[in-house]
Amino acid sequence: MDEGLPALVELKRRGVEAEQRTFIFGVAREVVGMCGVMEQAILGGKVADSRDGVHNYASVFMHYASLALEFHDAWGEGDGERILRCWKVLQLHFFAAHRTKYCLEALQLQFQMCSLPPQLAHQVQWSRFVNAGGGKGHNIPCDLYNEHVNSLFKAIIANMGANLTEESLSRAARSVTGCTHW
Repeated sequence: MDEGLPALVELKRRGVEAEQRTFIFGVAREVVGMCGVMEQAILGGKVADSRDGVHNYASVFMHYASLALEFHDAWGEGDGERILRCWKVLQLHFFAAHRTKYCLEALQLQFQMCSLPPQLAHQVQWSRFVNAGGGKGHNIPCDLYNEHVNSLFKAIIANMGANLTEESLSRAARSVTGCTHW
């Protein structure tokens, strides 16, 4: 165990509960030690000197691919809890890659979820999706839906040609939301 960590020193002063947490922390370190190269690199552990570059590359690739698929599936299913968990994992990746802007955005999302009133936090967590076409697993992010609506509106305006007037623009803007079921 690493005795220099202030959290462990604090836990040791508490007694029995501290021993349980110390044990759990030790088991977690052993599990991370058995995991792949990416997990060790993210968590700040020392990466074993492995000469098998193909295995290391494949491990990292599979880790990123499974994270991307999990994130995409969470959007499709409209699962707000899974999206927040994916953001927490992505925050570790952003921090490790020195992508501070993305890391701060992920951290800001977590702070918002903790600091908002429960009803508003629930709304933020679960109102990020639109199911314009219907069916299970066909949700898309709200901002992507907005981009689709804007694209459709621009296509309608482009097809108006010389008939473009303020009245026709107003009519097209009111009708575009009814045309978005694709």
